Amino acid sequence: METKELVHCNRDRVLVVDDEAPIRMLFKRVIDLTLPQAKVDLAANGREAVNVFRQEHHVVILMDLHMPEMDGVEAFYAIRDLCTQQHWVLPAVMFCTAFTPSDAVNEIVGDGSNHDVLRKPVQSDDIVSRINARLTAAKG
Repeated sequence: METKELVHCNRDRVLVVDDEAPIRMLFKRVIDLTLPQAKVDLAANGREAVNVFRQEHHVVILMDLHMPEMDGVEAFYAIRDLCTQQHWVLPAVMFCTAFTPSDAVNEIVGDGSNHDVLRKPVQSDDIVSRINARLTAAKG
């Protein structure tokens, strides 16, 4: 049986997903100013995130956990399934939340080598360093 090679992510694209517009815009501004090589797309909920990801295949997704329509965990599983179907590399997902992460989130994150949890309020430097590490790893 022939194994299909995985298609890599769009190595300079970052997707910011949050239902609060001021937070989305703040994160976008921070990334735009500190990581000018990155192209940032925005989504207001998990369902929108899946649709935007389907078009751009981001290397990093910074995603809120608690959102209307589809939360961050549901969106992660939908994106994971899409990647499996399309033979795409799964992006690094950084969940951003003010709440204690659920067991499902802890299972997704595992050892933190690919996915991550950032606790709100999060420092800009922390967001930038973690995104930059994943952008750099994707280029290597």
